[in-house]
Amino acid sequence: MVAPETYNAESDPIDLPTPTRGGKEFLGWTGSNGNSPQLLVSISTGSVGDREYCANWNVGRYVVHFDPNGGVGLMDDQIMLQDTYQKLSQNLFTNSIEVTFNVNDGTPSPAESSVASYREFQGWAESPEGDKVYGNTQNVRNLTDGSEITLYAKWGSLAPIYLLNATRKGYTFNNWHTEADGGTEIGGDAFAYTPTEPITLYAHWIVNNYIVTFDPTRGTLSGENTKEVTFDQPYGEMPTPTHEEYAFVGWFTSSDGGD
Repeated sequence: MVAPETYNAESDPIDLPTPTRGGKEFLGWTGSNGNSPQLLVSISTGSVGDREYCANWNVGRYVVHFDPNGGVGLMDDQIMLQDTYQKLSQNLFTNSIEVTFNVNDGTPSPAESSVASYREFQGWAESPEGDKVYGNTQNVRNLTDGSEITLYAKWGSLAPIYLLNATRKGYTFNNWHTEADGGTEIGGDAFAYTPTEPITLYAHWIVNNYIVTFDPTRGTLSGENTKEVTFDQPYGEMPTPTHEEYAFVGWFTSSDGGD
């Protein structure tokens, strides 16, 4: 209802104003002009008698836009009705940092080449830097008096990941580092690591040494019968056994055949 305005038969024509009400559509005036809403109503000169008019409104609609605010993904806009409780759409955005594992000629275990560290979705804010105001799928009403509003995803801290193991024939795994050669050591198998930015970690290796035992197979050896050797490197000088009845032809991996 609008405030009454006095008039008389000699008054100039009076045009009823167009009112506004946040988020709602004005359908028109009813009352002294009839029961059908009319947008344009005038009281003409020469009119007499008291008049009364009532504004009619349609339920207002507004649009909610969802902003990932540093995350990734797509979410459709949501149409909301004024004065009506509705659940906000389920969050579909994610926010993560990728950690890539370079095994440096080794094999990762398990076989993933990268692992993502995810931020926890906390809810929705009304500005990019604002505090959480609404929860995920919260029941809400009248988020704005206007025609649209943008809600911004609010993210928590990154969750730690657990570093992979790695294997390489002839080598011992010496943890993950920030560089292929040198760099900062991060940790080894199952170490809890929280990245601060996308990063590649590199496996470092220590080559294995082995003890080779020489069996003269009923012959004799002078000196030591063992030798320390390095994987994938020449054995170097090896001992020469003697036998009273046979000539030495070489060393093999088995007493009968072998390599």
